[in-house]
Amino acid sequence: MPTHAHQPRPEDVREIRYPIAHDYVKDWTAERALVELIANALDEDPHAAVTWDQGILTIEDQGPGIPRTGLLLGASRKNDQQIGQFGEGKKLAALVLAREPKIGLVQFDTVGYSFRPILKDSTYLAEVPSADDAATPRVLHYQYWTTSRSRGTRISIECPQPLAEDIIGRVRYLAAPGYRPPQDRAQIILNEEPGRIYVGGILVSRDERLAASYDLPLTAKGEQNRDRTIVDGAALETHIRTALAASTDPRVIDRFVDRALNGPRLSAVETYFGQVGDFAVRHAFREYANRHWGADDVYHNGGNKAVEDELHLQGRGITCLTSKLNQDMHRTLMSLLGVKPVHEAVTHHARQYPRTQWIKLDDVSIDRRRTLDLACAVFRSAFGLDALGEVKVYREDEGSTRYCTSGIYQPANDVTGLKESTLDHLNTTLRVVFHEGGHRRAARDGHLTSSDRSESFEFAMHDMGGHLLHLLITPAPHRLPLLDPAAWHGTPLPDGT
Repeated sequence: MPTHAHQPRPEDVREIRYPIAHDYVKDWTAERALVELIANALDEDPHAAVTWDQGILTIEDQGPGIPRTGLLLGASRKNDQQIGQFGEGKKLAALVLAREPKIGLVQFDTVGYSFRPILKDSTYLAEVPSADDAATPRVLHYQYWTTSRSRGTRISIECPQPLAEDIIGRVRYLAAPGYRPPQDRAQIILNEEPGRIYVGGILVSRDERLAASYDLPLTAKGEQNRDRTIVDGAALETHIRTALAASTDPRVIDRFVDRALNGPRLSAVETYFGQVGDFAVRHAFREYANRHWGADDVYHNGGNKAVEDELHLQGRGITCLTSKLNQDMHRTLMSLLGVKPVHEAVTHHARQYPRTQWIKLDDVSIDRRRTLDLACAVFRSAFGLDALGEVKVYREDEGSTRYCTSGIYQPANDVTGLKESTLDHLNTTLRVVFHEGGHRRAARDGHLTSSDRSESFEFAMHDMGGHLLHLLITPAPHRLPLLDPAAWHGTPLPDGT
């Protein structure tokens, strides 16, 4: 069993009794008590040493020592730039360690004297008249004796090594060499387990919902509860959002934008995008977008609805960005990233569409004219001579293949157009004629939109499909109304004409 230095002679030991019940501050753990002692040592000496050897955790500083008034509950000489505050930390830590089964002997060696905290049955309350016949309470005692120590304080605690290592990891002064506490705003910590909340380098609490850890400036100690185990919720949110909204660090922006887009969902205190106002930070968000997407490769739908324009963009290989944010915050993030909403993206890409180049029917090859005439005749025989309106042929620029379509319908002038190359295959031509005929029917029925996947277009296609199925059970023959006689000159006409 390890031994402590400065073992007193029994006749030299005296006692101070504190009227503090042994189960006071029930929520405090041994870990919390040890961190409190380390924090006090760092207040006295920023270079305080914490080591574990042969079963003893030693906390030693080169400060002025614990004055006699420091033994009084509530007495403190701390200022706002130090970790301690209420003048009771050492006493409460000593009480908790004295009652903790996994902690052995605890000894404080300071300037001029040493002491050990122990729990003993109280006898002085026996003189107080009371009807209470409960068991004799146990209270905190300090056993103290004089020494010749002239500088600093050393605290020795018998404890297991895993506990000591855990405690050292909770204090950034010890775990991060060269550490200095933040001054103006919280420090964002990305290289640790997320969810840790520090105040001035001392771990206060954990929150598994957080995407990062944070070290708050020492001014935040006034926003803690009296046990210094939590920080006021509103104050914590302000510290975190202020720090995030001021950060231009690409690693910070990467982590939080990735979480916002892909999950898991950001906690409310870290949903800070609405507070970003600084130009440099906004520029950093645009840099994120440039690293991940081209300027024209993404858009967003603020309403989270599969509107027709959105499907139109997706059909051209443009990606819709979604997020785990609410609708308002989603739009805010997209604005920071410079991602266009769906209606702006449609307008932007419409400028890049190739212009339709109508070509004269006489300039179309005979074979293609026959295919076009036959396909249109089949459609008109099923749905009426006026089912297509004017039919024209077009071609597009060589560089526009990304945006090419096989057919178009223009409601403004009631023109159905087929791309010239479509006419090389009858089946393809029939499919395109049927598709564009559906657009025409939807448009002429008076609907506001007749574009792909719109409700009116889907209804028109269903109606036309049902009509064709009905024709299959109708015995009456149908003639094919061919309208381009020149295309068939010298060639037998198809059956049914």
